[in-house]
Amino acid sequence: MRTTFFVSVLAILLLASGQAYGASCESVTTLNLPNVKVTAAAEVAPGAFVPPGAPPRGGGPGAAFSGLPTFCRVAATLTPSSDSDIKIEVWLPTSGWNGKLQAVGNGAWTGSIAYPAMAEGLRRGYATTSTDTGHVGGSASFGMGHPEKVTDFAYRSEHEMTVTAKAIINKFYGNAPKFSYWTGCSAGGRQAMKAAQMFPNDFDGIIAGSPGLDWSGRTAQAVRIAQALQKEEARITPAKAQVLHSAVVAACDALDGVKDGLIENPIACKFDPAVLVCKGGEEPACLTQAQADTAKLIYSPIVDAKTKREIPGLAPGSGPAPAALPSRQPGRGHQHQQSCVPAARHGTAGVDVGMNHFRKACSRIQLHHVVRVVVREQQRPLVAGDEAIGVVPLPLPDRLPRLPRGNDSRNRGRGFRRSRGTSRTR
Repeated sequence: MRTTFFVSVLAILLLASGQAYGASCESVTTLNLPNVKVTAAAEVAPGAFVPPGAPPRGGGPGAAFSGLPTFCRVAATLTPSSDSDIKIEVWLPTSGWNGKLQAVGNGAWTGSIAYPAMAEGLRRGYATTSTDTGHVGGSASFGMGHPEKVTDFAYRSEHEMTVTAKAIINKFYGNAPKFSYWTGCSAGGRQAMKAAQMFPNDFDGIIAGSPGLDWSGRTAQAVRIAQALQKEEARITPAKAQVLHSAVVAACDALDGVKDGLIENPIACKFDPAVLVCKGGEEPACLTQAQADTAKLIYSPIVDAKTKREIPGLAPGSGPAPAALPSRQPGRGHQHQQSCVPAARHGTAGVDVGMNHFRKACSRIQLHHVVRVVVREQQRPLVAGDEAIGVVPLPLPDRLPRLPRGNDSRNRGRGFRRSRGTSRTR
């Protein structure tokens, strides 16, 4: 009787301390999954984490991680193809786990683990995971002659990471996460949309901030503009860029009937940079002919001569943010833009506008085309640690647009859809 009582009390104490998990941190290395090798699993003491390559404690990047709680840090290498070398990390709170997984995205061509984003998730009680997308470095050079690595970067690394992270969570805690979320911006937004399209069962909620869609098209546009800017006279200085931007806003601001410093519908803005060409010599308030030609090039599309596919240019107004608007709102993620236009770097309407401001300024744009969020847990702003992060429940179409798919069939979906007769929340 006394033994039973002692065991019961011990179990209660363990549960109260948050330590009654299914396995020790080190035992995660014994996890046996196809094409997965767990390379390290060790407990990290409070404030002891220093990202690889950071200087010792006392300043530098490591200082940003000083407040982290104790966690189990797991590293693994995934090889879904013979040419794959996908690195992932999974961080598991050793106490106070909220029962959820938060996967975080990357930026641009970045081939590295997103430690700062993981740290934020960990602070909020999430088990969190990130990947280097299968390569190292910030350029696309890894893709030359390596089509499997391109597939890893495009979508496979994120999916394989998520499947593996859930297995690691189940091994450590003794149960799978109740809910799994993805959050990312720019390339992370693109990864989010691709996950929703190809693997709808991976996540219960997705934040796709500033999704950098049509990666190949955007890169082609960037190369075309970079080629033009090889000529010194064609370059638009920051001061001249502001002149151009101000002229566009002045010409198109009132098209919606309200003069508020915002372009609501950039498609209706037919601004011609030629009106800014200097009449005499070059002056601060005008553009040279070469600079006007560059501006026109930036606004114009590329048309594939063979397929006739059009890759849009940047919309008029996608220039510098105005000094009159604050760069950030408390609790809101992205910087403001002066118009509801494809942002210069991300190419998605209005995503760089704080959500409250955006709802007022860009009310005619369908919000689910800006940031697509799926929340199955509850009908309220998606939260992280009970703190709203600036997204709202949006209209969810039954099916996302179809795009070319890869050959990976594991856990593949056929569009993001919900069963008939069921609620969008649970």
